[in-house]
Formats: sequence, C-alpha cells, structure tokens
Amino acid sequence: MTLEELTNLSGLAVERERLLDLADRVQNRPIRATSLFGMPMDDSLEDAVRVGMETEYRRRAAVAEECLRELGVSFPGDPIPGVSRSRTGFRGLNDVRAVERGHPFAIASTWNPREGTFRVAVPSEPASARRWRREGWVEVQENLLSQGLTDGPLGAPVLDCVGGAETVIGAVRGVELWNQGIELLVRLNPNPGTDGIRAALDDNRVPLVAVSYEVLQESVTERPGKPELVDVLLWKVVEIRLFRTAAPVKVEPTFEVDISVAGDTAVSTNFERMRAASQAADDGYREEG
Repeated sequence: MTLEELTNLSGLAVERERLLDLADRVQNRPIRATSLFGMPMDDSLEDAVRVGMETEYRRRAAVAEECLRELGVSFPGDPIPGVSRSRTGFRGLNDVRAVERGHPFAIASTWNPREGTFRVAVPSEPASARRWRREGWVEVQENLLSQGLTDGPLGAPVLDCVGGAETVIGAVRGVELWNQGIELLVRLNPNPGTDGIRAALDDNRVPLVAVSYEVLQESVTERPGKPELVDVLLWKVVEIRLFRTAAPVKVEPTFEVDISVAGDTAVSTNFERMRAASQAADDGYREEG
C-alpha cells in the first residue's frame, strides 16, 4: 500500500465514523427548530426529516465503507476469504462400487427389530464432492467435521429409496459425536409401511446410506496439484436416505477396519469400539458408586 493510499484509507475511516455518529445523533436527539424552509415544523414533519437525514448519513457512510473495502479493509459480517456459507450437500451413493472413505453407512450390528432402531455412522473423513468455481464445477475433497454438527439433527426424516420411489419411513431420534465422526440413531415408524425396510435390515441388505445436509460455514484450502480440501465447519442434517440391495454385500467404506454386512458377520468399527469403551467406563462408575 502506497502512502497516498494509506492517507486516503485513514481519511475514509474517519469520515465513515463521523457519518455513523451523525446518523445516531439524528436518531436520538430532538429537533429544536420551529420551521424548516419557511414551513412550520410539526410532529409528522419532524419524523420525516429525522428518517431522511439518518438515511442519507448512513448512505454516505456505506459509500465510504465500500471505498475502504476496495482498499482491502473488511468489516464484521463480511465474507471471510476461503470461507463460504449456506449450500446443500449430499454424501453417499446407491452404488456399492462407488463407496469411499467418508461415506455414511448403516451399522448392521445395531439393528434392533423389537425397537425398530439402528445407527447410521457419518465419518469425519474427506470424501469426493463438487463445488462451483469461476471455471465451472470442480471436484474437491470435503470433510464434515463432527464438532461442526449444529441445529440438532433430531427429527430429520429418513427415506426408503426403492425403484426410484422415496418414502418417509422414520426419523432421527438421537445423535452421538466422536472425534472420528457422528452416529445418528434412526427409529422406524411403527406401521406396515416399514415392513420392506425391516426385512432388508433383517437380511443385512441396507449397506448404503446417503445423508443430505446444509453447509452453514466451510473453509477452503488450496492444494497445488490436488483437489481443494473443504472443511465443513458448521452443518446440519436435512435428511437420510436408505438404499437396499438385492442380496447381502460387503462394503468397506471407512477407517482401517472392514465394515461387513454379509451374512451374520459381526461388524466392528471405530465407532463401536469407542461406544463400548464409554459404556464400560459408565458401568464401572455405577458399580463403584
């Protein structure tokens, strides 16, 4: 920045503050004049003059603010470089061959037919996503930070997706946060309309899950020669979609362990190990107490 630009910046900052102060004074102080432009001043005119002067002062302050932005100054509420807000994302596919690290999945061993509940894991692992840039759509690596889950996912609808049809068959009724991701407790509706998904869960034929979510805040890191890394700092669950398969399949979507949904093979995940350790600690505490 040149000395001339610095001088201009300083003058604009002082002028902006002066204009905002005048706007506040107009708003809070009474008009003492009994006439204006030779016309008597009554209460209705006083309000009109007050609003007009305050608006003009704030308009002039906004012009000064825009000039300051052109010189590189940012103000509270301005977009932060590398951070964007409010967009809808979708993670998870209905194709077993396309499953990758970071995709959500149903934890088969948590299916409770009597209660009609099971858990869906959403790993805090980068996964392929798309973002709109000046040159068009580009592939990025997107990471949903578990600590950034906000607004509460409770009540988010759960959809059964079969043959192109989508039916609401339950809702999210609980959530647990871990450093490596989150677990969403799904409860099915107690009606005959869920018989199909219940039978599929009994047979371990619901390995594929997709989560729709709203991105409230994200940070972008450019990586030369690699796709951008997008850390989703704040997000909320919009809905969950369940995809059935014709037969049990084996899926390995995340972490260093296998996620098996074939036959009666037990599923072991980092989520379950952490939950087991937490439960053991709670049981020990209760026994000691």
